[in-house]
Amino acid sequence: MPTLPLAGQPGRPALEIGGNRSEDPRHTQATGHSTLGRGGSLFRRATADYDTSLKFYRKVYKDCLLSFNANRYYVPPEVVGKKVLLKVKGNQLWIYHDDTLLKQYQIPDQM
Repeated sequence: MPTLPLAGQPGRPALEIGGNRSEDPRHTQATGHSTLGRGGSLFRRATADYDTSLKFYRKVYKDCLLSFNANRYYVPPEVVGKKVLLKVKGNQLWIYHDDTLLKQYQIPDQM
């Protein structure tokens, strides 16, 4: 029956099973704890917050007004006839065209 080479002998396989944890750069020598959870993790927090506002599109009328929730809002004349993006969060309304903020309004309370 053939014998397997022991550690330190020629012909020993290059890959060791159960190697020393202190040689692994992901572990600290002092504690043996993994550093993957402290900066080396694949699951990192998003750097920007997610936009949770409600989004609507409206076409701007010839009189520079648009309609939203039975109210009319003024926008600059450069966007007449174009579609604009409305973002609503709480009682605030932001009006955008091509990622440019045109106006911000406070939405009146409904009776």
